[in-house]
Amino acid sequence: MVLGLWCILLGFTGLANKVIASIPRAIKAGVIIGAGIAAINMIFQKGGRFESFPITITLAVGLAFFMMYSSTFKELARRNKIAKTLNNLGILPSILAALVIAALAGEAGWPKLEWGFSRPDFATLWTGWVPWGTLGWPPLEMFLASISITYAEARLQYVATNLFQGGDPSYF
Repeated sequence: MVLGLWCILLGFTGLANKVIASIPRAIKAGVIIGAGIAAINMIFQKGGRFESFPITITLAVGLAFFMMYSSTFKELARRNKIAKTLNNLGILPSILAALVIAALAGEAGWPKLEWGFSRPDFATLWTGWVPWGTLGWPPLEMFLASISITYAEARLQYVATNLFQGGDPSYF
């Protein structure tokens, strides 16, 4: 809830743009690439989701790639208002198509929608999923081990942002 309120505050005040702009491009790119690799690994590793949903994943990924990278679809989106709206929705059309494809292919059932308000278990959240609860803090060795990778990332980020602008890569 606090995270949600924090995001709303950043959005309404315009501070979100300043926070995002203050994050170096190398870090943003690393997060995006890392998330993509993790998602692909989760789907295609042995015992992953591809074994359970091969038809759905193949068609939904194909649709997403078509909408993101096809010059044919880009041209259609330039001329057609509906295609432009679909294009602006990112991967949402592909996700919605996956829901329908999975049900039609028999790989999953139709989703059951329930309307109303849920009651999150905040007591368990605040006792079991936080460092000061049963989860506990990571060992000191983990923090110490992260120093070298943090140093390496800072050096890479400096070189990536300054070398191409005529900066001195011998910093550090």
